[in-house]
Amino acid sequence: MQDLQDSLGTFSFTVAAADINVGNYLPLASQYAVVLPPPPEDPMEVSIVSTYTESGDTEFFGTVRVMEIDIPEGYAVTAADLYLNLQSDAHISDIFITRLPLVTIDGGPTPVLFLVGREGKQYLMYSTKGSPSGALELDLQLHALPRAIASWQQQAWGVLFGAAQAQYFQNQQKIQAELQQLNDKISNVNTLTLRREENEEIMKAALKWILGPTFAFMPDDVTGGVHRSAEPLGRGRSLSRQRRLRQPV
Repeated sequence: MQDLQDSLGTFSFTVAAADINVGNYLPLASQYAVVLPPPPEDPMEVSIVSTYTESGDTEFFGTVRVMEIDIPEGYAVTAADLYLNLQSDAHISDIFITRLPLVTIDGGPTPVLFLVGREGKQYLMYSTKGSPSGALELDLQLHALPRAIASWQQQAWGVLFGAAQAQYFQNQQKIQAELQQLNDKISNVNTLTLRREENEEIMKAALKWILGPTFAFMPDDVTGGVHRSAEPLGRGRSLSRQRRLRQPV
């Protein structure tokens, strides 16, 4: 009972949010029987495609178009490469892209250096000539920012903390129920019954000391026919002691 009372204590949770990482979040999830959100993908690859169609004469640069670049929250650009697919007509195809003085139009990648380190929403403006239609593909290499990792750690910690707290309360309720059962047993016992049982045990011990350890307190048919072996000398000694006890003083 004392062990149960000692196990009733205050709740403590020793896992810190900063200690949660890619290597241990799955074992922690298994330990607390929960499903944790996956960590941010790092690195991440994103491809953005912008298509265009130019109607009318394409001899000169036409409409200025905008390619919207949505960088996911919590990420920044590590590298950016632009690929062009320009459909040519009778004129020489060309493209003008802001902040890109040199552009490769033969299918090879053009590094977009001004995007490196950028995050959030970005824009790429361009205009074409000699090309009635085409497409621009921008391939981005992204890395997770520290705040994204910290946010994931905090989310995972919150799930683990809630699970640990629930397990603690469940265990405390179980211990309190066991203690209540023990207290009920103790409080329901009659002191007179305990004293009578104590006197019976004292009497049994005294009879065993006087009559010997082979003395039977119950007949064989009550004890289930348990065989008791006794030497004749011991049996005679027990009978002799009984006669002496019965003789008047």
